Amino acid sequence: MAYYSDKHSIFRTAREQCVDGRFIDTQLERALRELRIELICAHSSQAKGRVERANKTLQDRLIKELRLRNISSIEAGNAYAPEFMADYNQRFGVEPASAEDAHLPVRHDRETLKRILSVHSERKLSKNLEFHLDCCRYQITTETTGYRLRQKIVTICNHVDGATEIICDNEPLEYKVISQRAIKKGVVTKEVNSIMDAMLNRIKITANTSSVGLVAHA
Repeated sequence: MAYYSDKHSIFRTAREQCVDGRFIDTQLERALRELRIELICAHSSQAKGRVERANKTLQDRLIKELRLRNISSIEAGNAYAPEFMADYNQRFGVEPASAEDAHLPVRHDRETLKRILSVHSERKLSKNLEFHLDCCRYQITTETTGYRLRQKIVTICNHVDGATEIICDNEPLEYKVISQRAIKKGVVTKEVNSIMDAMLNRIKITANTSSVGLVAHA
């Protein structure tokens, strides 16, 4: 029903709304709203103190328990986790004032949940049904009638598994990547001398083997 957190920027943005409206919500705030979960941000350090103290206790106790059992691998730690949680809850757990389960049922199917729990970006289609994102140019290839998709706002969903999906009016669109510009990487200052020496050696080799002229290969 609700998600309780502090005011970290991943939960709630403090920036004013931009002209294009891209900074209204964070990705987490947008996902919670679509899942109909209320976001409650703590307004004081005292309000968040209980959770922080619990995390500190868990981290401190868990590390000591792992050391006592000579556990030093992820696999062994995962195998011990259920035992630790059961012991911790038995010793420090408190019975709730009400036994009623307040969790709400999931109202979305698996495909919709996958879209909600992904990173969303919005772009406006051109007259050629194209848009740019992350140095790539995408073109919509879905067959449509007339100019229905021109100047439309589409949502690009980058899923956890690395797949990309483009949505318009809650319907997926077919697309293809037209081109991808290479991202120029900066050269570390310490590597400049070695790079220049390699280039000079190539120039000398080309000058010795070519009778036409000097060719420098970058």
